[in-house]
Amino acid sequence: MVVNLITTLLAHFFLSQGIRFRLSCPHTSPQNGKAERVIRSINNILRTLLIQAGLPPAFWADALHTATHLFNLHPTKVLKNLTPHQALFGSKPSYSHLRAFGCRCYPNLSATTPHKLAPRSTECIFLGYPSDHKGYRCLDLKSNKIITSRHVVFDELTFPYAARTSTLASSYSFLDDFADDDTVLLHLCPACSAHCRQEDRLAHLDPRRTGLPRRLTRPNRRHPRRNLLQECRRR
Repeated sequence: MVVNLITTLLAHFFLSQGIRFRLSCPHTSPQNGKAERVIRSINNILRTLLIQAGLPPAFWADALHTATHLFNLHPTKVLKNLTPHQALFGSKPSYSHLRAFGCRCYPNLSATTPHKLAPRSTECIFLGYPSDHKGYRCLDLKSNKIITSRHVVFDELTFPYAARTSTLASSYSFLDDFADDDTVLLHLCPACSAHCRQEDRLAHLDPRRTGLPRRLTRPNRRHPRRNLLQECRRR
């Protein structure tokens, strides 16, 4: 219903401006060749931003907003190597404000500090450019709040989320290297570490003496030791 209403309003607006409003055939997106090509280019930029910063897909909206901003500053052959910004406003765009998406940043919080001895900044992640302000959008890693600030110090060589992802991946690869050693698995398992510290160290040599659930002490016959690793990961 909402889509039909918007289509109807657009049709009346185009007719009032002397524009012919035509639709593509159902399930025939190739008829919108130019639009589909632009969407593909924006999706490529969006995907690249997320992969470089190591951000999860939950940040796709911020990456999409940044991708469209960068796309409008990119020269195109359709406009004779001009940028869409220059074709619209008649002036060349500035690139001095561009920063690496998802990098570590420190916005100036001196105006909102509770007292003089409070920290003047906090570690954040750069999430693009706000549409209503001339500044930067920063995600506070502690409070998960968006901070909009003009005065920001950037560390464009460090991506906090990428560092977290690499640390987690390296920990799992380390466990895979010791998949044949039950003693190491019991020490490294996040779910069993607290229990293992309370038990006697000799219990690590015999899983039946640790008091663990039966599904951990009775591994699969085909993969007797990999099964223990998989169950520990599930916990």
